[in-house]
Amino acid sequence: MSTITISHDTALDHDAIRFSIDEVFDELAAKFDIAGEWQTDSRFVLTGDAIEGSIDVLPGRVEVNVSLGVFLLPFKRAIESQVREQLFEKLP
Repeated sequence: MSTITISHDTALDHDAIRFSIDEVFDELAAKFDIAGEWQTDSRFVLTGDAIEGSIDVLPGRVEVNVSLGVFLLPFKRAIESQVREQLFEKLP
């Protein structure tokens, strides 16, 4: 397994961050065939055949931790790039 870890600072408040995470997830879910749900008020958990991870909402910051299975290893850079791009765009 390979891991993607991203810490992203944002000026948005907690509710706006949650809303944006939902938007980002909806866009990426179809591309990478993943499912996700809010486990707590500040932790979004995602799962798929070759992916599992979480997105933690902290004051002024979002932390993304994703483990990729062997089938997604060739796409690690593309996945990480997509996630970073979405965070930058949706969580200023």
